[in-house]
Amino acid sequence: MSRRGSATVKPRYECILLVGGNGHGAVNTRIRRYSGAQIDRSGESISWSDDSDDGTTVTIKKAGLYLFGIGGEGQSDAHVIGISINSSQLRTDFQSITIADQLIYGHRGQANFISNTQGARYLEVGDVLRPHSDTRDNATDSNAYFWIARMEIW
Repeated sequence: MSRRGSATVKPRYECILLVGGNGHGAVNTRIRRYSGAQIDRSGESISWSDDSDDGTTVTIKKAGLYLFGIGGEGQSDAHVIGISINSSQLRTDFQSITIADQLIYGHRGQANFISNTQGARYLEVGDVLRPHSDTRDNATDSNAYFWIARMEIW
């Protein structure tokens, strides 16, 4: 927080940063899971869950401009990562889902290299974002991450 005169100004953003790959959902087999939240400032704009069957899901509760990103590492093979939006193709490799469902896309052509990608977009209430892959992004350390932040437009 900062002070301007006698008024206190609070930051106008919400964000989450999930780190530490923890496999994929048992039912939604291409949806990444994470070990925990390094930053969790979810609230009025963003809600999230991580479920052993469904994987990680972020639901937008307030329309606005969002920034987001994902990172991963294929420790034994090339890999594809991305963030899907409102997709029902949760058992399909990310690169094969409907293009309209691909919010951002990242690819690394060889093993043991980190890939990451970021983007920004206006999102609507009810949009559902998921860290989506082809299951070859198998890093379990901080090289596997997923983040989203809502920025208040002043």
